[in-house]
Amino acid sequence: MAETSKPKTPKPKSRSARRAETGHDRAPGGDASDALQPLDYLLQVMRDGAETPSRRMEAAKAAAPFVHPRRATVEHAGGVTVSHEDALDALD
Repeated sequence: MAETSKPKTPKPKSRSARRAETGHDRAPGGDASDALQPLDYLLQVMRDGAETPSRRMEAAKAAAPFVHPRRATVEHAGGVTVSHEDALDALD
């Protein structure tokens, strides 16, 4: 009996290769230099009305620190030479 060789199945492509092939990793209408950045993706999900509210909320929470950074605490090191009462008196 002659052995029949099985046809070789192609190696599955990686997720990144499939995304690049289908264009899912690029901005609409763009080329490779216009790849969709993570923040842009989060904002896109957040603004998509077809997404579930919980997914949109998670995207908003993840994007918020990059869009609205927290203000830093600043300690005043200089001296005050004029009191606010003196400044108010000077306005009259």
